[in-house]
Amino acid sequence: MSSTNRIVHDAAVRHRDVLCGTRERSRCHCQHERAVRPTREQNDLRGREGPHDGSTAEPQAAEGPAAEAPLVDDCEKMGTLFGELNKCLRGLGFTQLYFGEKIVEPVVVLVIKCRAAVAWEPNAPLMMEEIEVAPPQEGEIRIKVVATGVCHTDLYHLFEGKDKRGFPTVLGHEGAGVVESVGPGVTDFRPGDKVIPLFISQCGECRFCKCPKTNLCDRSWTSNNYDIMSDPTTRLTCRGQPIFQFMGTSTFSEYTVMNQIAVAKIHDDAPLDRVCLLSCGISTGYGAAVNTAGVTPGSVCAVFGMGAVGLAAVMGCKNAGASRIFAVDINEQKFEKAKEFGATDFLNPKAYNKPISEVLAEMTNGGVDFSLECVGNTEVMRSALESCVKGWGVSVLVGWTDMKDFSARPIQLLSGKTWKGSLFGGFKSKDSVPKLVRDYMSGKIKLDEFITHKMSLEQVNDAINLMKTGEWYIFHSHLSV
Repeated sequence: MSSTNRIVHDAAVRHRDVLCGTRERSRCHCQHERAVRPTREQNDLRGREGPHDGSTAEPQAAEGPAAEAPLVDDCEKMGTLFGELNKCLRGLGFTQLYFGEKIVEPVVVLVIKCRAAVAWEPNAPLMMEEIEVAPPQEGEIRIKVVATGVCHTDLYHLFEGKDKRGFPTVLGHEGAGVVESVGPGVTDFRPGDKVIPLFISQCGECRFCKCPKTNLCDRSWTSNNYDIMSDPTTRLTCRGQPIFQFMGTSTFSEYTVMNQIAVAKIHDDAPLDRVCLLSCGISTGYGAAVNTAGVTPGSVCAVFGMGAVGLAAVMGCKNAGASRIFAVDINEQKFEKAKEFGATDFLNPKAYNKPISEVLAEMTNGGVDFSLECVGNTEVMRSALESCVKGWGVSVLVGWTDMKDFSARPIQLLSGKTWKGSLFGGFKSKDSVPKLVRDYMSGKIKLDEFITHKMSLEQVNDAINLMKTGEWYIFHSHLSV
């Protein structure tokens, strides 16, 4: 960062909210604060580099001590005053110009250079790079990422999907952070707000958002870009080329830019290093049980796969009142953790010489009431369906994959079973995530128990390897604020 940029960036961080007082308090209901003025050093630097607002005249710094705000006679003159201030402050990188609690006019913010883990190509380690994060545009928010997790979907794109059209990219979509700046037209967010970026948006205006039966959104990247798992529009660049924002988010970066329709504002007291998990895996598994499957009190359930999503599904089944919950996984080391979340029975398919669906049928008088597949494997999806009882059994596909076709015998459905899928647990993202945060803070749902490792962003490849080998199921990274 140049010396000029460093000066103005530091000034922008210190003085985001610029307010101006009035001579007559009763005529203007804004808080009286000093107006921020450029320093002599900043004016000298700007004089050497040229004006920033496209004009030929240099803005003149006001005379006198900075603590003395210029006074105006009435509120009508405030517009002119703020216009002049805006000209001066644009080149200095201030985030917003405020009149009391109202944003008068957004001003230009600087490009931020920061660290990020870039996936330049599929099936290769991530590279720590310095990237450029552009200022937020109309309706966008720039977020300082504080914490993020590694999800299996990150690994799917890197090692399984391997579509080269989706690279280079910055992975990561389970994050939480603080608003650094907002673009024009953003009124619901302010710098300093705690937020969770969301991989599934909620514009509130499309036919899907208005329908209570689904949580899809026409304006989400998921509408047309499943193959590359990113929106073609990006605010990230590295080495002079655009970098995709994975699933619209890219939380393996110190900063990211999101559309406001894909950001949830959360409680100021929420611990970001915990609630970041609600931006994908925990919400997905928990919601698949309580929303999509509709688990009922006294029912019998089977959850396939004891990763973070599967454990969250177990938690959902328990909270919904299931009387018996089977945890199915080939890694028996995970069963103790599954018990902590509410599982009552544990099955390793490799321990039997018959299909696991037959084992479950024998143990449950014909099959379970609800089964949830949380692996992303088409063969396991079929096993989960076949494990359900005929007549009313419901099986839900939860694990992410788009690699292969899946199949089942028609009699499985003709006999009365239901086969359905769940994206983000059926939760309307912006509406539901703040509620889930409150549920965690009140003790209704668990989050702390999902975390097995705390690592730095530079250790992200180690975290990915832990997940690949199946040793653990969730990684949690602290990023410096």
